[in-house]
Amino acid sequence: MDLSVPSWIAEINLAEALGIGVPVAAALFGVFQWVMSERRRQRARDVELVRWANDAIRCFAQVEDLCAYWAPGTDSKAARALAVEASALVDQGRLFFPNVRRSAGRQEGGAIRAGKRPAILDELLRVFSVARLAAREPDVDIRRFQDVLWAGRVRFVSSLQLEMGKALRETPRDRQGADFDPDPRNW
Repeated sequence: MDLSVPSWIAEINLAEALGIGVPVAAALFGVFQWVMSERRRQRARDVELVRWANDAIRCFAQVEDLCAYWAPGTDSKAARALAVEASALVDQGRLFFPNVRRSAGRQEGGAIRAGKRPAILDELLRVFSVARLAAREPDVDIRRFQDVLWAGRVRFVSSLQLEMGKALRETPRDRQGADFDPDPRNW
């Protein structure tokens, strides 16, 4: 068995090998750094998105509660505060969900059309609209909107889960909850 070094390897100059190897290693290291940076950026976005989503879900729940216990003529101070919060959440949501682009063109006054908001923000607009209605017209009965807001919250959370995608952990089927009757009297 011949253990001699092949002639082409013996002819490689160490300086030449380093001259090629160092830039290649540096390029590979640069690509690795970029990939890690992108992962950190994505994780930071996910953390901020979850923080915003939690605030939005809390606002949904508060306006649903407002609807459930509303009596015409109720002081509208809480409704005003919730309308302000919901409005801010819609605008904050635009940072995560930019407008859906439409064809370029100009509106009245020369403003360029930026597109239309994504559907996920429509659900928060419903929350804002109900809270604003209660704030502006305290004699209007808003109790009928509770079910609409609940259905909107379900759509909102489902849309968020799709948006988060792989960032969310999937729960195995063997951990699935049972059907739940929301009326404790039936338990």
